[in-house]
Order: sequence, then structure tokens, then C-alpha cells
Amino acid sequence: MATEANKKDITTMLFKVNLRRAFEKPRTKRAKYAILNIRKILSKELKNQNIKLHESINKYVFKRGIEKIPRRVELVVKKEKDSYVAYLSSEYEKMTKKETVKVLSQTKEDKSNNSKEKEKQDQKEQATNKQ
Repeated sequence: MATEANKKDITTMLFKVNLRRAFEKPRTKRAKYAILNIRKILSKELKNQNIKLHESINKYVFKRGIEKIPRRVELVVKKEKDSYVAYLSSEYEKMTKKETVKVLSQTKEDKSNNSKEKEKQDQKEQATNKQ
């Protein structure tokens, strides 16, 4: 277990939530109870009531309908200011890949822009030297 000092430094955490308790409920209430169960388990583990669930979790639980929910859900929980936001792990990976691609493309564009600007400056210097 992490000490309290280490807990403050952690920004993302991985949880595997088993939804077996939702199968004890009537079939027509399983998905609703599964969402409540996820929120309850996360609030107990994180010791915080401010937990927001990303819409990808809701879509994943309701994917096959209200009666046939998945057995377990793998979540990534990210700390934001004074609350926590839970994402489906596969969705979180997609989001982070998109962000890194954007950053990489921006740096490549910046480098190409910088090289073009340097070429223009060199041309101006050569023109002034010729005169």
C-alpha cells in the first residue's frame, strides 16, 4: 500500500471492479446497480465522495442491454483538482494516444516552421551581404 505522502503524488490509478454483486439484483435493475456499485467501490477505495464517471463507462455497462452486464470493468482513475474522474481503461489509452500524437505533430510543425523561418532569415542576410 502507498503511504499518505505517496498518495498525494499519484495522479492516475488502475482499478479492476468486479460486478458480481449486480448479478444478485433483478435482471431489469442490473446495469443501474452496477453503475452505483462502481461509484460506491471507488469512493470507498479513494476515500472521497467526489467521483465522476466518464460516459464511456456507462456505454460499456449498457452495451449489451440492462440485463446482460459485463462481469468486471477495468478503470483508470485520474485526480483532477478536488475530485476524481474514472475512465474506461481502453478509452483512456485512446485519449492519451491522441494527445501524444497531437503533441508530436505540433513539435514537428514547429520544427518545420522554425527551419523555414531560418531559411528566410538566411536569404535576407545573403541579400543584404550582396548589396
